[in-house]
Amino acid sequence: MDSKGKFAIGCVVAAVVALVIGIVLSVGGYFIYEKFSDNGQETDDNGLLSALNERLGGGETETGTTTGTGTLTELLESATWQEADGGYRYPTFMRRSEKLVTDIPATVKSYTWQQVDFCYWPLIGSWAIDNKSFPAKGCYVTALDEVEDITYRQEDKGIYSGHTIEGRIFYLKKKITKGDAVDHVTVLAVVYPEDQQTGVKPFIDLILNW
Repeated sequence: MDSKGKFAIGCVVAAVVALVIGIVLSVGGYFIYEKFSDNGQETDDNGLLSALNERLGGGETETGTTTGTGTLTELLESATWQEADGGYRYPTFMRRSEKLVTDIPATVKSYTWQQVDFCYWPLIGSWAIDNKSFPAKGCYVTALDEVEDITYRQEDKGIYSGHTIEGRIFYLKKKITKGDAVDHVTVLAVVYPEDQQTGVKPFIDLILNW
C-alpha cells in the first residue's frame, strides 16, 4: 500500500476514535448532570435531602442560602440577628429551612452553617413524647440528629448536652407548656462538631438564657 493509502486509513481511524470519545463524553456528561442538577437530590449542600425526604415525607417547605465567608466566630461577630416567633433570634447569614416531621408531628425550624445546626422545635411530641423522657438515647434533637448519649444535664433548668449518633455535640434547652390532656415540649438546640466548640458559644449563651 502506498503512503497515500496509509494516510487515508489513518484519517478514518482517527475520525472513528474521535467519534467514540465524543459519544462517551456526551453520555457521561448527561448522567453527571442528572445526578447533580437542580432536579437531583444530591445537590443538597449537607447531603441530607434524601434522608430528609425518607423521614419527613418530603416535608422541607422552605430553604434559604448560606451567605458570608470566614470562620463562624468572625461571621457571628459581624452578623445581623433576626428575632423569631419562638422568643429566640438567629443570624441571618445561616441557611434557613422548615421541616415537617410527620411522626412527631412537629415543624422544625433550622438554621445551618456548614456542620453547625441551630434548631427550634415548637410543641415537640404533643402526642408522641413524654416530656419526662426527653431527651434520651434514640430521641431526635433536630429533624435528623439522634441522641447517642447525654453527658450533662441540669434538669431544673431543662438544659442537656451530649452526642449524636454521628459524633457531633448537642446542647439544648427544653420548655414545658401545660396542656389540657398532655404537656407540650418546646426545644431550642444547637448541634455542632467538636472543633466548633468556641464558635458556637453565642448559641449556647442564647439557649441558656432562652
